[in-house]
Amino acid sequence: MLTPKGPEMLGKGWLSLAFAAILIEACASSTAAAPSPTPTGAQRETLTVGAQARNYYVLRPPNQRGRLPLVVALHGSTQPPRGLELKTKLDDEAAAAGFVVAYPEGISRSWNSSDSGGDAQLLNVDDVGFIRQLIDHLVRTAQIDPKRVFVTGISSGGEMSHRLACELSDRVAAVASVSGDLGIAACNPALPISVLEIHGTADPYVPIEGDPSQNLPPTMSTMRRWAQIDGCASGPTVEESGITKTTTWGGCRNGTTVALVAITGAGHTFWLEPPMSGQPNINEVIWNFFSHAPPRA
Repeated sequence: MLTPKGPEMLGKGWLSLAFAAILIEACASSTAAAPSPTPTGAQRETLTVGAQARNYYVLRPPNQRGRLPLVVALHGSTQPPRGLELKTKLDDEAAAAGFVVAYPEGISRSWNSSDSGGDAQLLNVDDVGFIRQLIDHLVRTAQIDPKRVFVTGISSGGEMSHRLACELSDRVAAVASVSGDLGIAACNPALPISVLEIHGTADPYVPIEGDPSQNLPPTMSTMRRWAQIDGCASGPTVEESGITKTTTWGGCRNGTTVALVAITGAGHTFWLEPPMSGQPNINEVIWNFFSHAPPRA
C-alpha cells in the first residue's frame, strides 16, 4: 500500500457475544504528530530502542496477583494511543478479565508494517525490535506471563499485528487484527501462532475483496495463507450469527486456530455506529479468542 490507511474490533461458541458503538474517524496523514496524551488510567513510560526513545502506555489491573497475560494494542495510522484506549475501552476489559494492556506509540503515529507510506516505513523504523523489547521489558518488570502475550491492532496497527505474527511468534501466542492485512511477502514464523482477522464487508480503505491497485489481496486469501502457514488440517467451517460470518480453520499445528470474522455492512471500524442488530461485543470476543489460544511453547 502506497498511502496510509484510514483510521482506525466477533457467532456461536467463542464468537457469540454483542459490538459497542464507536466509529474511528478516517485519517490519512503521515506528518509528525503532537505528543500523545496519556490514556486514562495508564502510565506513560519510555524505552530506548537503539538510539531512539520510544513511548508506550501501560495499564495494570488493580489488585494484580501473580503473573498475568499481556495484550499489546496497536493504534491505527495517525491515531494517538489515547484514541485507541478510549474507543476500545480495553482498560475495562483488562480490569474485568485480569490482563495487562500496553499501548505502544508509533513514530509519527505510524508503523513499519509494510509499504504503508507512513514515516515509520519511510524511515525503516525497527518496530518489530521495539515490540520485542517492550514485551521483554514488561515480562521482567510487570509480572507478565511470557507464555500468554497477545497483540491486537486496527488498520495499520492490524497490519503490524500480522507482521508481528510472522516475526515474533517466539514472543506472541496469538494476534487479532481489525481491518488489517498481511502486507509482507515473506512470512515464516518460528512457531505456529493463532490468528484472528475481523473485517467489515464495506471497508473502503482495506476492501475485503482486495484492491490490486494497492497490492491488497482479498482478506479470505490472507486467511487461507495463514491456514497454510499454520498447517491447518481441517476447515474451513462457516457459522453465521446476526451480521457476522465466521470462517474457522482447525487442526492447526500446536493447537492453534485461524479465523476470519466478516461483519456485514461494517466499514473501517473498531466498533459500529449506529449499533446494528446482531453485532458482537468485540472486546469480549477478542479476549475470548486470546484466552482459548494455546500458550506459547
